Amino acid sequence: MLFRKSYEQLPDTQFVCQYANTIKYTAPIASISETLYMVYGKEDENLGRGLETINQTGKGLISFVESYRRFTGVPLPVKKRVDILEFTDKIEVLMAEEMRSAQVKFNKRVEPGLIIYADESQLTQIMVNLFKNALHAMRGNQRDSTLGVDAYRIDGEVLIDVSNNGRAIPAELKDKIFVPFFTSKEEGSGIGLSISRQIMRLHNGTIKLKNSSEKSTTFTLLFRNVY
Repeated sequence: MLFRKSYEQLPDTQFVCQYANTIKYTAPIASISETLYMVYGKEDENLGRGLETINQTGKGLISFVESYRRFTGVPLPVKKRVDILEFTDKIEVLMAEEMRSAQVKFNKRVEPGLIIYADESQLTQIMVNLFKNALHAMRGNQRDSTLGVDAYRIDGEVLIDVSNNGRAIPAELKDKIFVPFFTSKEEGSGIGLSISRQIMRLHNGTIKLKNSSEKSTTFTLLFRNVY
């Protein structure tokens, strides 16, 4: 799909906005085609296939518009005091059921006294995305699945590592994973990591792929000027 190739290949912002605004009018078409398919699709096989194609294409375009709006609509962070231990405890509780269902063991190590000033809801969005990506990577693991969080301080900067022992990210994809709308998942939107990078930049920080091998994959969040 266009817009998934690379950020540099995207048209200028004004054009993309106009394109997105145009696509939003496909919603009624998708709804109408779905209704027509239910009424007439079973009676005429060719008509049914055509209406189903129109419906699926419309839904795909609508999904793109919603993803684009999320990508371009990241608000400025409302920064408050965040205790990293308390924050990671909340993430553990939030993701506990999904980890239990996937039979994933969770390990957490947090250096005492880590405090940053950040938008907790935005950081939660990043962590949930990283956890979900990790759970996806560990599907079908032939070994015990493990997801880990390590938080520590180096030279006045606070770092949070999120690791898993699932499938490695292929070498040819490592430079593409932060590109908006790029995804290797059939059901993915391709904006999770790019939004996470935007959020970290708004916090004067970074998110990067620290490593990815058959042994483990680790993403690192780095927060500068944390006090």
